[in-house]
Amino acid sequence: MKNYLSQMYPEQRVNEYPIRLCTHLVENYLSDYNTDCNRFLELGCGKKTHLKIFSRLLPGEFHGVDLLVDDEITDGIETKSCNLEKEPLPYPDEHFDVVFSKSVIEHIYNTENFMSEVCRVLRPGGCVVLLTPDWHTQMKNFYDDPTHVRPFTQRSIYALLKMHGMKNVRSEQFMQLPITWRFPFLQIIISTFGRLLPESFKWKNSIDRNTKDRKFVRFAKEKMILGIGNK
Repeated sequence: MKNYLSQMYPEQRVNEYPIRLCTHLVENYLSDYNTDCNRFLELGCGKKTHLKIFSRLLPGEFHGVDLLVDDEITDGIETKSCNLEKEPLPYPDEHFDVVFSKSVIEHIYNTENFMSEVCRVLRPGGCVVLLTPDWHTQMKNFYDDPTHVRPFTQRSIYALLKMHGMKNVRSEQFMQLPITWRFPFLQIIISTFGRLLPESFKWKNSIDRNTKDRKFVRFAKEKMILGIGNK
């Protein structure tokens, strides 16, 4: 699957969304983890886009694992290769303060290994943040990504975190339009607008759907699930 990132997440000349997303998460969900001694881990770090941004927004150590990365330290960020489906994370128990994962758990059959390892490497009081496609709003295109294997809903992410002993669990639909983070009332208006538009309006053509999309229309129709809990 060496071509996965280039096909599904091609380079974009201007893409401020990752910066806005990480800033939003830090300001609204991770404000308790703003100390020099924190350790931050991203599962499925890919091109390290989010890790690089988090490392500018938060102090501490930053680590990432992915099947498609080399074992190395670059830009002050350590990455290690790991098969999240079946391998243990290459870190000791209770090592991290924050474990973050975006658009990864839906690629995993063995969520028991995934979540058990998250719990193992989190310190007591540590935070896990999961973002995954919302099945209810993405069921028509969920399998457009041929590596998607397990859909989730708001209820199932909540149950998954609770089943693995997480506390202060929150699970919510998450709209990927930053203006709705500042003005939540717009979610209702934009969602209504999205439901009125045909599914085909999300794409510039009918085949290359993951790289030729109309972002505003797509994210007016599609939501993510944001799940958060503390060990």
